Amino acid sequence: MYDFWFTLGSAIIDPGVLTTITNALDKPFFQLLTLRLILETDPITGKIQTISQNTRTAGLLDLDKTPKFRLAVRAALPASAPPVSIYAAGRLSQLLVVPGIKFADVMSKASTAYANAKATVNPGNLPASFPAVIGLCLLDSTLASLIAKPGDFTPDGTDLKEFMMEFGISATPNTPERQMISNYVHDTKFGEAASSLLAGDSTPWQDVCGDQFFFWSPQNVRAVI
Repeated sequence: MYDFWFTLGSAIIDPGVLTTITNALDKPFFQLLTLRLILETDPITGKIQTISQNTRTAGLLDLDKTPKFRLAVRAALPASAPPVSIYAAGRLSQLLVVPGIKFADVMSKASTAYANAKATVNPGNLPASFPAVIGLCLLDSTLASLIAKPGDFTPDGTDLKEFMMEFGISATPNTPERQMISNYVHDTKFGEAASSLLAGDSTPWQDVCGDQFFFWSPQNVRAVI
């Protein structure tokens, strides 16, 4: 999952990354399905419950094309990037191919938010995990909601402090890297991008397990993609 967050963040920080990925010789492949139906049977009552009827974003990857696209994604990332998994390549394929997601528009808005954030702060040398945090903020509304507004240097609560420490980010809100994150998350364009990606009609996270850091109920209750 970390590699997916890192890839998103890298493409937000440098829009050229997404351009390189989309223009690569090995294109993303995602065969849309008419329906993916997920059922569960209660082990006590035997009652069958419909968990998901995905008619908009369910699809299949390809044994030959997806691994090649994975390599294309890794090649577009900076040298400090982690290895890219089939999962990350598959999720990116879905985001790029399903037209209703409007991924290019989402990323354009997020990149604008990041550029606006950087225009008022000189972040200096950033931790290696910084792109992953930038990408994850777009996916995790709980994380974004915990980040204070620009100029508010109230000490982090327990959850946010633990998150920042785990990612090697300063737990002091007035440092340049933290000011960058605050500016980014509270930019109008960030709000538009996150709302479109997570709450739009074609969001991949409409029913079950998402790609977030903090538990997202009820989507995270079932570890099914």
